[in-house]
Amino acid sequence: MYAITLHQPWASLIALGIKTVETRSWPAPVRLLEQNIAIHAARLVMREPGPAIDAAMVGRMGEDWRSVIPAGMVVATATLAGMARVERVNLVHNYATHEPGTEAGCAVGKGETRIDPWGDFGPGRWLWFLTDVRPLPEPVPAIGRQTFWRWDDGTINTVGPIS
Repeated sequence: MYAITLHQPWASLIALGIKTVETRSWPAPVRLLEQNIAIHAARLVMREPGPAIDAAMVGRMGEDWRSVIPAGMVVATATLAGMARVERVNLVHNYATHEPGTEAGCAVGKGETRIDPWGDFGPGRWLWFLTDVRPLPEPVPAIGRQTFWRWDDGTINTVGPIS
């Protein structure tokens, strides 16, 4: 299974079912669409992720979430159900319009996505839609990478960028 590494608390926001759209500066590999991927929490835990994220984490994990949050571990699996590139943002109505011709998977024909405080929905950013999120019963230690990498039962084999 391929994995993607996210800083904490964003990986845990996915595992908790709060964050369903990952935002990136690059598109997801087309061959991974509709495939299961592992969500890996990087060793870096952002100490000041912003008030909305802090409130969500306190609500789910308690005031000391920064000291108990898993880091350097695979925390969940999810289906990479689709993607689209942001063309423009409407802050009045709180949505991002998709760039024509960039929608794939579950995003085809959707046209727009509601903005949430868990990602960067700015123009030119890629939205990766995650469904069927399954938190692991126990996080599994692993060393992540900046791009997609192969995760096999806790061992890694780096593969570099996937096209």
